Parts: sequence; C-alpha cells; structure tokens
Amino acid sequence: MHSIWVANIGIFVLMNNIRRTVGKNIRYYRLRIHLTQLDVAARTNMDVITISRIELGKVNAKIETLYEIAKALEIDIYKLFIEKKK
Repeated sequence: MHSIWVANIGIFVLMNNIRRTVGKNIRYYRLRIHLTQLDVAARTNMDVITISRIELGKVNAKIETLYEIAKALEIDIYKLFIEKKK
C-alpha cells in the first residue's frame, strides 16, 4: 500500500514538473515573437484565460491544445517539453 502511495506522489510531482516546463516554454516562445496571451488565444481560437492557466501550469492541456499553441507560436511541439537549463 505504501509503495502505491509513493508511486502516486511521484506521478503527481512529474506531472507538475511537465506542466510547469510546458507553461514556461509557451511563455518563452510567445514573448520571443512579441505576442501577448490575447494574440495566442486569437490564433488558437481559445480563451485567454485558458492560455494563461496553461502558461502558469495550472491545468493539464490536451496534446491537441498544445499542438495548436505550438502552431500559433510557429514552433515544433516537442520544444514545449524541453526543460531549459537554469
């Protein structure tokens, strides 16, 4: 039972890290091409609050959503998942 709990915590931490990495990368690439969250929302047909929540790592975005955001940012989707060196 304890090992299941530890595994669940590990998955939770991993998912949080992925969400944060994706969010930071969306923000990085968005600012790099001088777009606002509103610009990205318009390009993707999404609500600006959704874009904000994804950037903040608050939600699990579907892969289709991330694909549309990557397309709006004019990057390959895999770049959203690469953790930048500090």
